[in-house]
Amino acid sequence: VLSKPVSRVHFIVGKYLGLAGALAVVTYANLVGVLLASRGAFDAYGRSDEFGTFLFVLFIFLAGLIAGFLNYFLKKQFVPWAVFLVLSFMTAAFLVICCTDKEVAAEWWEPQASTHARFSQIWIWETETKGFDIWTGEDVPVTESNPKGTFASGVDWSLLQASMLVLFMLWVLAALAILCSTQLSVMPTMIICFGVFLLGLMSDYFFGRPAQGGAFLTSGDVLLWTPPNDSEKEFPAFRVEPRGVRSLPPDSVSVRMGLSTGKSRPNFLDKNGHLVLSSAREGDSDDALRNDFRAGQKCIISFATIRDELTPYYIARVLREEKGQHANAADFIRSLRIRGVDMEEGIFAELK
Repeated sequence: VLSKPVSRVHFIVGKYLGLAGALAVVTYANLVGVLLASRGAFDAYGRSDEFGTFLFVLFIFLAGLIAGFLNYFLKKQFVPWAVFLVLSFMTAAFLVICCTDKEVAAEWWEPQASTHARFSQIWIWETETKGFDIWTGEDVPVTESNPKGTFASGVDWSLLQASMLVLFMLWVLAALAILCSTQLSVMPTMIICFGVFLLGLMSDYFFGRPAQGGAFLTSGDVLLWTPPNDSEKEFPAFRVEPRGVRSLPPDSVSVRMGLSTGKSRPNFLDKNGHLVLSSAREGDSDDALRNDFRAGQKCIISFATIRDELTPYYIARVLREEKGQHANAADFIRSLRIRGVDMEEGIFAELK
């Protein structure tokens, strides 16, 4: 029931904008939480960020305490002030936590080794030392092989893109729910929104692959190709962009075909980064038949052949990028495990 003469369009648009704003606020709060979670994530080679968790909970508690004080003593509305203060204090907590070195803060909060830390040493602006030896009392200096963390080190900023996509999804579902609610009851509206949500989860399968261009190769797939009789001994065939190699930017590799005229030649990566294939297995199994490529004969290139030839290239690239960034072997192994090199599928394009 509207107490003032407001048009139906204005009412629905205003209702959607209010709902979209509320969803944006919730998404922002979730984003701050997942960014901190990505910073504190660890496996068997790491330690939990208990000090950061304590700071985050303390800031939220203070926000609720101040909101209650404003409501009780100053007669302010509790809900809007609580939301505003919680978001503000969450942001402040995130910035404060990002100014600490996670490993040094863990040694100060709960020492477990011979190296402890002082409170002044947990902050990133203390660039000279990162703890002290409990036996000698000497400070542990920051060196190239034992560096100190930088601002927001360990935070996975790619979650920003994921959060934006989630927000757009929520806005679309909110618009659909408001549209359906004008003509339908609660249950049909929920069923329609749930169906659109499931369709969106499958959209990458239905629409994402064709939008990438080229075609996909996955485990068990093969390429069939017959070079002409007058082909040169080596020439470009197509490009491959591996998928499933985590924490590495997309990097397409040019695949060149090497035709054999006599004895077999090995596959290799040349100095320009081109993958030269002279033979390939006909299937993904280890006992699959391997054939040389010859002019005028059908060539069968399995997904396993491309994966096996490119995996060492990406392992070497990860090793180069991680070299000199870790103080000990455990951190280095942990970093490699987190990043991983496991080519799950590939997209090939520019087929000649």
